[in-house]
Amino acid sequence: MTSKVTVLLLLAWMLLVAGCGSGNRIDTVGDGPGGGHDIPLIPEVDWPTIDLFNTGVESGGITTFPDEGKFLGDGNDLSLTATSTPVTIVIRDNTFFSGVEQIYDTDGNGIMDYINISVRAVSAQAAASLDNNVSLNANNFFKGGAILIEPYDTNVSVASQVTIPINSTTAFSTADYALFRWNGNYKAPSSDIGTDVGVWEFVNVPVTNNGDNTVTFDISRYGEYCVVVSHDQGGGSSL
Repeated sequence: MTSKVTVLLLLAWMLLVAGCGSGNRIDTVGDGPGGGHDIPLIPEVDWPTIDLFNTGVESGGITTFPDEGKFLGDGNDLSLTATSTPVTIVIRDNTFFSGVEQIYDTDGNGIMDYINISVRAVSAQAAASLDNNVSLNANNFFKGGAILIEPYDTNVSVASQVTIPINSTTAFSTADYALFRWNGNYKAPSSDIGTDVGVWEFVNVPVTNNGDNTVTFDISRYGEYCVVVSHDQGGGSSL
């Protein structure tokens, strides 16, 4: 009996070692700078309600809202800023919003009548994952910063400008950056964390380094985003 237990324990240990040695997609402190542990914290921020329709136009006893779903800024953009973190989201004038959350459609016509925009830290899985779908070497997938913008999967007709903090260490101070979006529905196989995991997907949008430990980029769909160092510190290209 004892010999069988020993064999089973030895087999389990061998499988564990094999799993850890290949397909590892989870950041650890030993992975170097840029892992989930190096992402600046994004505190919870909830901005006031934004109306997405005008006062309505009455014609023949029927009130219509020709600009339903739109943010109307009378020629001005709306800048949402936070006091607890250097996060800013700029909503462009005449931006049309569409999304899957029916709570924002008060009259049931399929068009959003208002919206509440919030920011949070990215999910633990997204923060830790090194996975991506553009064959980027995991050792070069250094995340300088990340953010979750809600409502999730909301689309905007005019891209919103987003500014977030990035890691202030030397590894990121002069680096070029690339933008990735988290797709939690992607079923990527992994030997160490199972098959029901997401994937970081490359977004072909430039990222501006503002020189003050923040970066700025534009997005047309809300969700989870991370800014990744687009070259290694040895000068070689990783994208």
